[in-house]
Amino acid sequence: MKDAIKTIILTIAILVVCGIVFAIVTNLEQGIELLSRTKLPITDPDVKLLYDRVEDNTDLRKASLNVEDLNNQEILELVIDNLTKEDYEKKTVEAEKIVCQVTKKISFNTEDKNCKIRIISNSVFNDYIKENYNLDKELDFVDFDYHGYNCQNSGKKYYCMYSSYKDYVYGYSLFDSAYKSKDSIIINEYYLQVDVSDGDRCYTYFDEEYCADYKENDKKDISDKVIKKDGVLYEHVFSLKDGKYYLEKSYVKNEG
Repeated sequence: MKDAIKTIILTIAILVVCGIVFAIVTNLEQGIELLSRTKLPITDPDVKLLYDRVEDNTDLRKASLNVEDLNNQEILELVIDNLTKEDYEKKTVEAEKIVCQVTKKISFNTEDKNCKIRIISNSVFNDYIKENYNLDKELDFVDFDYHGYNCQNSGKKYYCMYSSYKDYVYGYSLFDSAYKSKDSIIINEYYLQVDVSDGDRCYTYFDEEYCADYKENDKKDISDKVIKKDGVLYEHVFSLKDGKYYLEKSYVKNEG
C-alpha cells in the first residue's frame, strides 16, 4: 500500500516538474522570438509592397485564413477581382435572337444587341496564384458567374460575357505595425468592412443623403479613429520563399 502511494506521489511530482520545464522552455522560445523581431516602418519597401496586397482587400477576409486551404472557387474569384487590362482580350459579339454565339460551343443569352466578351487564358489564373501566393494547384476551370463575369471555359481559356459591376461592400484599412522575424514579415492592420447597401450599416458611418443614393456615390472616407475603434485587428504573415515574400496566413487577433 505504501509503495503504491509512493509511486503515485512520484508520478505526480514528475508530471509537475515536466509541466514546469515545458512552461519555462515555451516562455524562453517566445522570449527569444520577441528579441529576434525587428520592427519595420510602413515606408520599408517590402512592407509597402505587402501591405498594398491586403489593404482594403475584401476578397480574403476571414476570421482565420490559410492560403494553402483556398478552394477552387475562391481562387477563380480572387483572380477575377484582380484582373488587369493586360490579362484579357476584348471582343464584341452581335446578338441574334437574344443569343450571342461566341464559338461553336459557347454562347450567351442576352437582352442587349451585343455581348461584351473578355477572353482570359487559363494560364492567367495559374500565373496569378503562383506569382502572388506561391501556389501550385491544379485548378478545375469550371463555368462560373461572379461580379459581372459570366464565364464558360473552352478547355484552354475562359470566354466571359461581361457587364458592369459595382461592389457596395467597402473595406477600410489602417496600418498598425510591422516587424521581421526570421524568414517572415508580419503586418498588423485594423480593418473595417461596410456594406453600404445595408441601410443600418450605412447610416452608422455616413449621412442620410449619401446612403439614400449609395449606388451613385463613390466610396467615402472613414477616419482612422473610427477604423481603429470599430474594426478588427488582423495579423498577416508573409513567408520568405525563393527570395520573395508570400502571404501564408491571416487571422483576426481581436474582435472589434
